[in-house]
Order: sequence, then C-alpha cells, then structure tokens
Amino acid sequence: FFFFKQKTAYEMLRSLVGSEMCIRDSSQAVYLTFKKYCEDTNTQMTFWDFRDYANSLSKSENAVSIIFVAVNTIVMFLCFFSLISSMSANILEQTKEIAVLRAVGLTKNGMVGLYIGEAFVLVFASSLLGIFIGTFIGWTMTCLLYTSPSPRDRQKSRMPSSA
Repeated sequence: FFFFKQKTAYEMLRSLVGSEMCIRDSSQAVYLTFKKYCEDTNTQMTFWDFRDYANSLSKSENAVSIIFVAVNTIVMFLCFFSLISSMSANILEQTKEIAVLRAVGLTKNGMVGLYIGEAFVLVFASSLLGIFIGTFIGWTMTCLLYTSPSPRDRQKSRMPSSA
C-alpha cells in the first residue's frame, strides 16, 4: 500500500521531488525494483528498509538483555550478603534476649524459625516497597517518554494527506 492515490510507484516517481514515501511490502520485491529503477534514472532519493537494520537491532537488544541480567545478578548477590550480614549482626546483638528465651523453654528449632520468620518479613516488606517504587518510576518514565512532543511535531509533515 502507498500513502498516495492509487498510482503505481513508477507513475509517482515523477511527482516525488522533495516528498516522502512509505512503501509497505511484505517481500522486498517492490522495494528492490523501485530502488533499482531510481538508481538507473539517477533520481536523488534515499532508500532504506527496516529489514536492513533488523539484524543490528536484534544484536543491540540481546546486548541490553545480557547487561540487565548481569546487573540483576549482581544486585541479588549484594542483597543476599546484605541480608546475611544484617541477620548475623542482629543475632550477635540479641544474645541476652536469646538466652532469656532459651531459659524460658524455647527450643533451637523454635529460635531458628523465629529468625527465619524475621528474615521473611524483612525480605517481603523490602520487595513490596521495591515493587511500588519501581512501578511508580516506570510509569512516570513511560508517561514522559510517550507524551513528550517530538521535534518532528513542530515541523509540518511533507506527507500529502490521503484522499
């Protein structure tokens, strides 16, 4: 399909001086034929096809995904050791309380369960807070990204209106 009246690409070529054209083609046949015709007739037009950039875009997307996985792994590793150090310091500070609970009759398994429950509550609360903050920041960035005017909006489009 073309964003012009029903004409062939060859008929439109004569009236395309300084205009833009978008060709939607499931195969590259029309694109390659039209590009070759314009090159043969020395028409000053620039051609590109999104398929030319698909491979580099795919490589860039894979690189970004690998970086995100690496950063996520490092952050989880640091959070794990932060939790371990926090819990160890908490246990060392509460030696008197532990002794009193043991004297009252709390078993070792009960003590382990108590500290595992404390770690669970700490991790769960931190996760919820992180989800809320991350969602808010992501939503804000999305709103800023997709509602800000682009520089092209300030210029008048050279694309003729479809009839």
